[in-house]
Amino acid sequence: MKYLPLVISSFVCFICLTNYKIISKKFNLYDKSNSRKIHKGKISNIGGIAIFLSLTFALVSNQLINYDQSLSYIAVMICQSTMLVLLGLVDDKTNLKPTSKIVYLVIIFICITPIHQDFILNNLEFLSIPNKQIELAKVSIFFTFLCFFIFFNTINFLDGANGLLASTSIFWLVIIIISKASINIVEISFLVSLLIFIYFNFKNKVFLGNSGSNLIAIFLTLITIKNYNEYNFLKSDEIFFLFLLPGMDTVRITIERMLRGRNPLAPDKLHLHHLMMKCVNKNFVWIPYLTLTIAVYFIFKFTLSIFLGFSMSLILYLSILVFLKKNR
Repeated sequence: MKYLPLVISSFVCFICLTNYKIISKKFNLYDKSNSRKIHKGKISNIGGIAIFLSLTFALVSNQLINYDQSLSYIAVMICQSTMLVLLGLVDDKTNLKPTSKIVYLVIIFICITPIHQDFILNNLEFLSIPNKQIELAKVSIFFTFLCFFIFFNTINFLDGANGLLASTSIFWLVIIIISKASINIVEISFLVSLLIFIYFNFKNKVFLGNSGSNLIAIFLTLITIKNYNEYNFLKSDEIFFLFLLPGMDTVRITIERMLRGRNPLAPDKLHLHHLMMKCVNKNFVWIPYLTLTIAVYFIFKFTLSIFLGFSMSLILYLSILVFLKKNR
């Protein structure tokens, strides 16, 4: 009975994705091609909806069967997920202005997240600096939102090729799951839903859409902080390096856009994975990108030095960037 919520949520996700044509036609949920997108025609973008429904069923059924989460945890997780998925659906339809999204995110995150205190970062501990702790005190909610906001944009910048965001998120989830002794059915359910989605995504049948990337951003943010607070399973510097590669690309793109006098949140084709597509088939660009993401994480795990790990990772990133720009 313990794993019944996993079965239920996986079944929900699978049913939604196998019926993607019916659902997309009924609600007009498509990602249509344009000058900045790499696909042709219109593709169903119900991937985020399928994973969201799967997550909701996992949360509710797990509570009814296993009773292993607080009501505040479930309330915040469902509330935040719902609001971020709705934001993504509206964004897919109307292409919201970046400033509108920022205001929405600030209000939703700061108003809802503190209901469950384990979703708030209160201190920073480091693997590379034992016995060192930074207390966040009164700025904890604002620092937590800043981390989420940076990660939110990183995730949205990353969603640009089949399998790219899903495979990277699967790696992140695997590290989170295996880094602690206890088993969390909701986290495993989300992982399985991503695996089901990526099968359809590789066939170019379904995209995540903005609803899907938003959902991944809020879910990974909340469970990473919760596990950090409850189990101290990964230190803050480990988490930093886990998400570092797409983070570096986000910072680089933002700076380039600002230097060109453009909105730093406006879409374009400056991303690392777009440059990789000049050398690698777009259907397989997720492989070198994921390999780099994994490499950067394990560079730190090997060196156990923030300075050395970051320096080596930055050199690796810039070397590949220069190579790709010269050969595009």
